[in-house]
Amino acid sequence: AVANENFNLQFQPIIDRNKEVVSYESLIRIFHNGETIFPDLFVPVAEETGMIQDMGRWVIEEACHAINQLAKPVTINVSSHQFHQQGFIKHIEHCMSQNGISKNMLTVELTEGVVVGNLHEIIYKFNRLKEIGVQIAIDDFGTGYSSLEYLRKIPINYLKIDKSFVNDLHSDQSAQVIIETIIAMAKHLNLEVVAEGVE
Repeated sequence: AVANENFNLQFQPIIDRNKEVVSYESLIRIFHNGETIFPDLFVPVAEETGMIQDMGRWVIEEACHAINQLAKPVTINVSSHQFHQQGFIKHIEHCMSQNGISKNMLTVELTEGVVVGNLHEIIYKFNRLKEIGVQIAIDDFGTGYSSLEYLRKIPINYLKIDKSFVNDLHSDQSAQVIIETIIAMAKHLNLEVVAEGVE
């Protein structure tokens, strides 16, 4: 798939309370012999083999190209391996420049696990992303490490509530309390919130 660029980038709309499309999340798929292969199967293999870098570069290029066609902001998922790769931010900057992407039109989505490690390096990279006009979202918030320290120190724009909480919203009171807490905290920190699984 990497050699033949046998990937497909699909775009899932992110909508507001008025059901207006405000942006899109890009989702990578492999189509092979008429079958769709989902990222939970091939991303771990790509990370183990080091192919995640080539795959990630392709996603960044395609997403930047799609922004002009969709005329809406686009989010890309970035793995921990990809985020820590040398040249990651430089490639984003190049693709944005090549496609004439204006500020706040591209969002990088990272899981909470990414921010574990060298905090100085992580803060530097997050600040560099902000400098070039990239927004930052933390995916599956509440299911990982949930360190409140990075919410204070790292320039984040969005928190994404994991769909496991959204799915249990009407059947589990603790899920409701967690969602309410995340929303309240995000408001106080001037962050946007995206709820996954609403579809």
